[in-house]
Amino acid sequence: MVGVDSAKSVSTIDQRTGVLDPAAGASGMYWSWNAGYIFMKIEGTSPQAPLDPNLGERHFEYHTGLFGGFSSPTLNNLKTIHLHSHEPAMVRRDANAPHFHLYVDALEIFTNPVTISIAEHPASHADPFSATIANNYVNMFVLDHVHNP
Repeated sequence: MVGVDSAKSVSTIDQRTGVLDPAAGASGMYWSWNAGYIFMKIEGTSPQAPLDPNLGERHFEYHTGLFGGFSSPTLNNLKTIHLHSHEPAMVRRDANAPHFHLYVDALEIFTNPVTISIAEHPASHADPFSATIANNYVNMFVLDHVHNP
């Protein structure tokens, strides 16, 4: 799953520890203004982005979150990814656990299934366009191979 499930997102702060602690492990991946996790964040510069006079550069940023809402409905950008292997693997938690090798192609965020124009959409946070980004980022993961020790 890409994202933080709704049950964990609305749990009390003492139950969100480690990488889900908004003040520590999740620092930079939590919207304090929107009280929610950012599932995927990509930022950069692009000659297609409009010039930001405050930064003096052509900046884009996509921060995608939203799990469907707690007290009122929101978009649900949680995405379940199904990876398939032609190699048998027994998932276990010991020294002999298999190693899964993934390819992550960030370009898929911009191209598959919908081509995203940075010129038209230089920023997206908790807006309707975030659903387009979420529908694309689900396609960036590919299971390449498995090592069975």
